[in-house]
Amino acid sequence: MKQIRTLEIRYSPESFQSNSMDLLRPHFSNIRILELQPNDNSLATIAQEVMSSCPLLEQLMVPRIDAALIAEGKPWVCLRLESLNIGLRFDPSTLPRIQPLVLNQLSRLTRLQEIFIWGNKDEENPGAMVDLRLERGLDKLATLKSLRIVCLSDGTQKMNDQEIDWMVEHWTSLICVFGVLNEDPKRDADLKARLSLHGVSA
Repeated sequence: MKQIRTLEIRYSPESFQSNSMDLLRPHFSNIRILELQPNDNSLATIAQEVMSSCPLLEQLMVPRIDAALIAEGKPWVCLRLESLNIGLRFDPSTLPRIQPLVLNQLSRLTRLQEIFIWGNKDEENPGAMVDLRLERGLDKLATLKSLRIVCLSDGTQKMNDQEIDWMVEHWTSLICVFGVLNEDPKRDADLKARLSLHGVSA
């Protein structure tokens, strides 16, 4: 059987048959690039299974996954991942408990160079996304020393100077940080100016 090395999945929910994952699983050990589309609830379980089953994965796009599935699921084995584009859905009421577990999973992706994190756009709690402050566990991501690009979309952060200084110190390859770093526009502008002083685009 010919092994799949690059795979892109684009499907409508009604076209994804019940046995589709059964056909895909034999190739998990060889998949390097995977793009899951569109944004659909059925992707959440698939995404967690892929990340805990594909050791050679280098690029992954997951438009939607519940953070609780990551926190309560098996450890990720995709430790060669270099680019991750992920739509994280957090329940605001459980975010303080769930987020440290999600960050633990992310911290294992030590080859990661690009990370794009999307919040809950157009949903009841659009600002409920990963909280990248030191008091919320940002320091768990000190292992991501190859990180070059960080993009935070569809949500706001509450960062301050200490988070910016920490990023510059620990992510020494960092060249770009995109997104709203603080919900206060003036503070956000100040933080981006602070990044620029260190040669990081924002």
